[in-house]
Amino acid sequence: MYDAAGREVARIADGTREAGVHTFAVGVSGALPDGIYFGRMVVTMAGEREVLQARIAVVR
Repeated sequence: MYDAAGREVARIADGTREAGVHTFAVGVSGALPDGIYFGRMVVTMAGEREVLQARIAVVR
């Protein structure tokens, strides 16, 4: 996860996974202040690389 300034503030998962459906829990309780963050995932399928991004709002 990255903050609005582009700094990495958390790493949820790293490395290679087997093909299939995967779920990753983001535990930010107390770790990050309220705000907008960005998640980034790199997927490679059949030699094609795709970067997926999501906006994540932390609100308490």
